[in-house]
Amino acid sequence: MPPHSKWDGDSNSSSSRTSSYSTHALLTRSEVAGPLHPPLNPKTLPAFFRDDVERPRPHGGPVGRNLASTDDRYLGWDFQEFDRHVQALARGLVGLGVKKGDRVGVYACLQWACASVGAVLVSTLALAGVSHLFVVPHLRSSAYVRMLCDAFPALAASAPGDIQEEALPALRHLVVVTTSAAVWAGALEGARPAVDFREVLVWREDGAERKEVVERENGLRADDVVNLQFTSGTTGLPKAVSLTHHNLLNNGLAIGRCMRLSEEDILLTQEKCTALHGVPTHFLGVLAEVQRRRKAGELVDTRTHEKLNLTELTVAPVTFQSITSDPVAKRVETVGRILPHVRAKVVDPDGEVVPIGKPGELIVAGYPLQKGYWNDVEQTQKVMERDAEGTLWMHTGDEGTMDEEGYLRSKHGIRFPNLFPVQIENVMTAHPDIREAQPSQCPTPSTARRGRVGRARTWRVAVAEANAPAWVWFTGRDGTAEELPKTASGKVQKHILREWSKELAERGVGRYHERRQECISPREHRPRTAKSEQALRSCS
Repeated sequence: MPPHSKWDGDSNSSSSRTSSYSTHALLTRSEVAGPLHPPLNPKTLPAFFRDDVERPRPHGGPVGRNLASTDDRYLGWDFQEFDRHVQALARGLVGLGVKKGDRVGVYACLQWACASVGAVLVSTLALAGVSHLFVVPHLRSSAYVRMLCDAFPALAASAPGDIQEEALPALRHLVVVTTSAAVWAGALEGARPAVDFREVLVWREDGAERKEVVERENGLRADDVVNLQFTSGTTGLPKAVSLTHHNLLNNGLAIGRCMRLSEEDILLTQEKCTALHGVPTHFLGVLAEVQRRRKAGELVDTRTHEKLNLTELTVAPVTFQSITSDPVAKRVETVGRILPHVRAKVVDPDGEVVPIGKPGELIVAGYPLQKGYWNDVEQTQKVMERDAEGTLWMHTGDEGTMDEEGYLRSKHGIRFPNLFPVQIENVMTAHPDIREAQPSQCPTPSTARRGRVGRARTWRVAVAEANAPAWVWFTGRDGTAEELPKTASGKVQKHILREWSKELAERGVGRYHERRQECISPREHRPRTAKSEQALRSCS
C-alpha cells in the first residue's frame, strides 16, 4: 500500500481553521491513499439537512426579509426558511406527479426537494428523459422560455401537465420560476403549457403530500442516484454521470474542510462573501464586474490575490484538493493532494504505476466514484474496472504527474514532457493586455515533430524556447470566433479548440515566428508595468 496522508486538526468541526496535510514519507511511485479520518457520513441529503445543519431562529422569529421581494435575482433565506421552501416544493413535486426515479431539471432549490422525494436532478432534457422542467424566464441575454418554444413548436399547442413534443417524449410539465407577476406575464407569451412556480409549492403540512414525502424520505438509501451531472464536454460529447447522496454529501464536506469554511463564512455575493466557488470563467466575470463598477465611480472593496483578496485560493477537482495552508505555488500550479477516503494512481498504458514525475493516466477509487454513466453500460465498462483485490477504479482519461509529496499536476491534453498548461497560462496572463489564455495541443504533423504547443486566447509571450508555441492565434482574428468555445458552466471546450487549431494550421495561419514581433511592436508606445516589461523581454 502507498503511504497514507495524515489529516491534522479537528476534522469533526466545520469551524476548524488549522487543518493541514502531511505525509509519513516522500513518494517514489505515483500512488497515494487519502486518510481514513474523519469518517464518511452515511446519511442521505435530506437526513443530513434535518439532523446536522444548524437552524437559526429556533423560536420562530420574524418573517424573512426577502420573502415578499419581486427581484428574481435575490431571495434571502436562513437555513430554517430554506428548509421550509424545500419541503413545500417537495410536497409540490408529489402533487405534480413526480415519482421516485423521475428526472427533473433544473433549479437550485430542486436539488434538495428532488432528493427528498427520490427524484433525480438533471440539466439536459433529451438524453436523460426529463419529465418535469423548471426554468427561469431569462438569464442575461438568454430568454429560456422563448428559446424552448422556438426549438419545440409543439409546446405552444400543449396543455399544462400534458406536453406532447415528439423530440421530448418524456416531458410533461414546464414550470417557470419567478416571483414577479410582470415577468411571469411576459414569459407566458407563446408558452401555453407553462405553470407558475408559485402554484406548485404546497404550504399545507397536514395533507396527503406531506405523508408521501415522509414515506419517501424514510425509504431513501445513501447510494440512490440523486443527480445526473453531465460531463463538461471539454473533450467530446457530454455524458451523464450518476451521482448519489453519498457522493455529493461527502465531497461537499471534504471541500468545506479544505477551504476551512466555518459558520462565519458567507458564499452569497451581495452579502460581502468571504468565499467563492467557480471555474476560471466565473472569476473572470467577477473581475470584469469589479472593473465596470470602478469605472463607474463606485467604491469596490474587493481584491484576487491583489484584486479580489483570494489569499486562500484552493483547487478542487473532486478527488484531489489543495488546502489554504499549502504554498502558493502548489495551490496555483497543482490540483492539490488526495482527499480522505480516496485512492489514486498515475499509470502507464499497461496499467502499471509510474515513478514520480513521470506522466501517465490518472485513475481513482473511493467514495466519489459515480454509479455509472446514465443508461450507458458500454461507456461505464470502458472507464470502470475492479482490480484483483476487488477495488473499483475509474479511468479519468486525464494525464498528469505526481511529485514526491503527492501533489498532482494535470496536463489537460497537452502530452509533452515537463510542459503544463498552467505554466504557459501564467506567462501569458502576466501581461496586462491579456484577459484569458488557453493553450492546447495542435493536432498537426509539423507540431508533433517540433514538440511545440499552439493556441492562445490572445497574443502570446514565450516561456522557455524549447516550449515556445508553433502557432499563435487571436480570438476575433484569422477566422476565429470572438470568444473561446465554452460549456454552459464556463469551461473551455478543448476538443473544439483542437478542431480550430487544426483548420488554422492547415491554412498556415498564425505561425509563431511570423508573430513574434507582434508581442513587441504594438506595445512599444505604451507605458509599461514591471510585469509587462518582464513579459515583453521574455517574448524577444
